[in-house]
Amino acid sequence: MGVAVRSGDGWRVTGRWDFGSGSTHADRFIGGVFLRDEAGVGLTDEHGQPLMRVAHLPREEVTVHDTWNTIGMRATASNDYEVTDAQIPDSWVFDVFSAMRRDDPLYRLPMWFIVKHAGNTTALARRAIDEARDAAQTKMVMPQRQLLIDHPGTLEAIACAEAAARSARAFVVAEIERVWQACVEGGDLSLDVTAPLRLAIVNAATVAADVTRSMFDLMTTTAITADSVFAQLVADASVAKTHVVHSHRNWAPLGARLSGRPIEGPTVFI
Repeated sequence: MGVAVRSGDGWRVTGRWDFGSGSTHADRFIGGVFLRDEAGVGLTDEHGQPLMRVAHLPREEVTVHDTWNTIGMRATASNDYEVTDAQIPDSWVFDVFSAMRRDDPLYRLPMWFIVKHAGNTTALARRAIDEARDAAQTKMVMPQRQLLIDHPGTLEAIACAEAAARSARAFVVAEIERVWQACVEGGDLSLDVTAPLRLAIVNAATVAADVTRSMFDLMTTTAITADSVFAQLVADASVAKTHVVHSHRNWAPLGARLSGRPIEGPTVFI
């Protein structure tokens, strides 16, 4: 988190943030900030809680730190980034949870920006199955001297993976279509209505981790080299599954929301 200190009709922002995905090519940066008055005293809301907003940051004043040294999802370049005393206008500070200023369907649901995560995870599962099926055509299993594709266990593993991956993707697509229709029609977009879409996103990440691992196991020694596509897919899916949007910590609050039970602690759009 950073801080934004009132300065004239704008704000002076200082802070360092992590997980800046796209940092090596982005021309726009944002960061969460706590608001302070001209004297540096923290501002609070009507409940006495620190007032937090999101600030647009001037690209030319952003320093990107090379910190994204992970086992997977390396192309996201989710480095740390930092600004010091960056002056920004008041219009560059906004409340991400406030009502949308536009009433177009795309702007009626704030959580649309996280739906794209499911595209990544479902694609990882799909790639793992395709790669395994192709490699099994020529991989010889020893000591049986039998092609891997001819082994009944291989066919079973591929079928199970296909069922899981296709089901996960179908769940995501169906929920996107359902919620998008509600956006178009101006229908109910309460959290109770959108929770199944969040469930589909979390499920897709879990299935991707399971499917990539099962295809890794199926390929045995073919998968164990550092440059193996199967090793990379497992690493990518494992890292993706830790993201706050679809980590295992979402299951319990989603279950509570879908069961009409109180939700314990803060959540991300649940």
